[in-house]
Amino acid sequence: MADNLLSQNPVETVGNTPKGGRKNRNKDQSGDDDKSVLQGTDTSLVPTVGDKDEGDESLKIRIRLNLKAKVKLELEADIQGEIYQPASMAFARRLAILPGGLGGLGSSIGKKLREQGARLAILYAPFEAARRDELLHAGYGSASGTSTSDTDIRTYECDITSPQSVSSAFSALKEEMVSPSSSAASARAFPSILINTAGYVSLSDMELTPPEETMKHLTTNVLGPMLCSQAFARMYFEAAGNAAASTNPPPPGRIVSISSQAAHVALHRHGAYCASKAALLGLARSMASEWAPRGITSNTVSPTVAWTALGKKAWGEDAVREAFLKNIPTGKFALPEDVADAVLFLCQDSSGMINGADIRVDGGFTIR
Repeated sequence: MADNLLSQNPVETVGNTPKGGRKNRNKDQSGDDDKSVLQGTDTSLVPTVGDKDEGDESLKIRIRLNLKAKVKLELEADIQGEIYQPASMAFARRLAILPGGLGGLGSSIGKKLREQGARLAILYAPFEAARRDELLHAGYGSASGTSTSDTDIRTYECDITSPQSVSSAFSALKEEMVSPSSSAASARAFPSILINTAGYVSLSDMELTPPEETMKHLTTNVLGPMLCSQAFARMYFEAAGNAAASTNPPPPGRIVSISSQAAHVALHRHGAYCASKAALLGLARSMASEWAPRGITSNTVSPTVAWTALGKKAWGEDAVREAFLKNIPTGKFALPEDVADAVLFLCQDSSGMINGADIRVDGGFTIR
């Protein structure tokens, strides 16, 4: 059908070559190029040299016909599942799940994904519940649980260290944003992106770090991402199987976990944190090895200190900040947008051969 529509689309020619550089392949029975170009098209619509008035009117008619043909082509592509999206909507009809999505880094990443068409499922910790609306407004410009459309952004309370809480949150978001049983077809999105941004850090001298603090680092920074990634992978595999049974190929799956420069170097009084973030790298690589054959890549981003509200609180003193900045070749901390851009790059369809990698957004801190 597409070929037939194309053959009926008027194209102005210069000599025997249409504007745009492609030669006209429509020929009459004698084999000569047909200047009128179209079968079944009134040749009076094609202006001739000297017919200025008629040519101007014909040009307007031709433009209208071109637009109609373009709309028909795009509708046909939509029906066939080959949905055209401009570059700025690369993640349209896809769902991005963000544990920790109300934090400084999480909201920056979420906004970038949203700008490119993704729908967002934000998992927030129980201790954030009282400030959920405030944090959502600060991070996304919305003072309620949804954006301008009820299907753009949804929030779910979730303790990522609890298997039951993770299961409950993923079941809820699946029902509201993924499942075919959703009340509105427009509310459905394909679960193709997971960004593990939730984390925990507490500083103490190595010999004084209590076991419960070490366990909190490990459960939040390792167990939490593992539970969320498992739930996401199961959801993705199910959705991909449903898509494979139809004519639409599933979009690629992407898991990006936020690690840290502390995974690569020893930081003073960061013993439990360094251990947990290094473990996260191992987890991400294991997922990359096991799930890539089934459509999901797994990578990490390791930033230096990010200049979020939390970063400013920890490094706000001039003397402390300047002393640390001397160790960063670029001489500055990472902006949330710097980290978000790296994450967005890893989420792109074109990044499919990047798997099991770690991108250090640290200004060169770890090369010294």
